[in-house]
Amino acid sequence: MITPALRRLHKLKISLLVTCFLLLATFLVGCTDTRYLSEKLFWHTQRETAKVLKKGTKNLDASDYNKIISLYQRVIDACPLEDLSAESHFIIAHLYASQGKYKEAQQELVNVIHNFSSQPKIAARAQLKIGKLYELQAKPQQAILEYEKVMDLYPLTPLGLNMPKYIVKYYRNINDVQAEERAYQRAIRHYKKLIGDFSQTPMSAVLRDYLASLYVMQADYQEAITVWDKIISDYPQSLQAAKALLAKAQVYTQKLKDIPKAIEIYEEFAEKYSSHKKIHEIEMQLGRLYLEDGQIEQAREIFDALLKDRSQEEDVMIKAHLGIATTYAKQADTKKVTEIYEYVKKVYPESKAALGIPYLTAQYYEQIGYDSKADEAYRAAIAEYEMMLQSDEKKEITKKEAANFLTLCYLKKNEMDKALQLLRMLADRHPQDPMYLLDLASLYRNLNALEKAIGVYNELIARYAHNKLIVSLAQAEIQTLKSRLHQ
Repeated sequence: MITPALRRLHKLKISLLVTCFLLLATFLVGCTDTRYLSEKLFWHTQRETAKVLKKGTKNLDASDYNKIISLYQRVIDACPLEDLSAESHFIIAHLYASQGKYKEAQQELVNVIHNFSSQPKIAARAQLKIGKLYELQAKPQQAILEYEKVMDLYPLTPLGLNMPKYIVKYYRNINDVQAEERAYQRAIRHYKKLIGDFSQTPMSAVLRDYLASLYVMQADYQEAITVWDKIISDYPQSLQAAKALLAKAQVYTQKLKDIPKAIEIYEEFAEKYSSHKKIHEIEMQLGRLYLEDGQIEQAREIFDALLKDRSQEEDVMIKAHLGIATTYAKQADTKKVTEIYEYVKKVYPESKAALGIPYLTAQYYEQIGYDSKADEAYRAAIAEYEMMLQSDEKKEITKKEAANFLTLCYLKKNEMDKALQLLRMLADRHPQDPMYLLDLASLYRNLNALEKAIGVYNELIARYAHNKLIVSLAQAEIQTLKSRLHQ
């Protein structure tokens, strides 16, 4: 029997549940409204900023910077704890840094750390950027202290996990060998401590993988293999175990040059993880290694098996066909090689591989010493590629690939003037791609036209001034060429 007291208690529980629900609903609606407001303000800010930036970043003055900063500050003021407010802080910090106002930039990043202390990924990003500010001011010791904070305060964030390796690379880049070694040893201790702290959790496998990648970075390959073996034995069913097995195979292939051992590991992987999303790439690599090891029939079996599975992507199918062609090439079966080449060209006419068939055919004849046939094939390839370039029906990307192969054909036939003209045309037609100017400069250098090579490298510096790697490479080449000129 339900007493009046029980009824009152039941009503009280219902009342409390309704109240809690209404409070939660209000909170969620408030969060949604704040998020929506931040998105709306951020979108408006980006639109207004784009108008200011139309004059070009090099032409901005102090008033332009202040206007953009005030726009992003509106997002922060309205919704200080939304993710887009953190993004606004980062943008403002960048704008201050661009003007050399490092204290103001750092304060923005400190604000991020305070406001988003509950979101380690965002806080870690801000801490990293403070270190970058010190780098800009040529204060390496302060930069390292900030990087170490990322490592120590946010150890399990992506930035925190990578930071020990980052610090090692930092010292390597400035050629401080002793500091690099100290950082390396500290990184090992750091990862091992974390592994110990999380020894009974799946995180241990992830941490071991970072330790192994550190060893690889420093060419301590046997240490890395030992760590990977531990992952495989302790966590056999995990994704990390599969990753470790692949990493081992790659080290044996690329670093230790032990092809039989690499084959053994790839075979183990193919057996254990036959449904892996990248299994066909693994099988393709296994086929290539069989070829490199002289196991022609095993390679052909792998490629044939790939072709029998018609669910494969076109790229896999093409590579399998070309793999089989290579097995026949190693057996000097010219008829089979050319038949497969023609098949690829016919069945996959829009593929890059099909475009490369004329060049590959000529190259094959050259490799087997059939000089007259090679010469004939190069002439045919040149005519075909030149026709593609003149065609109005071919897509621009197709013409670009055809031009690349045509350049190779000109070089093979020692038609240097045509190769130079073509590279210049490609460099002008594709100004976003520095490779054509790099190839042009390299060709001039090989032809001992050093002044012209220097001219092209200077053009690279002017055209790609924002690309530090290109500028550094071009400057180094210019210095080398100038020293050759004065010999």
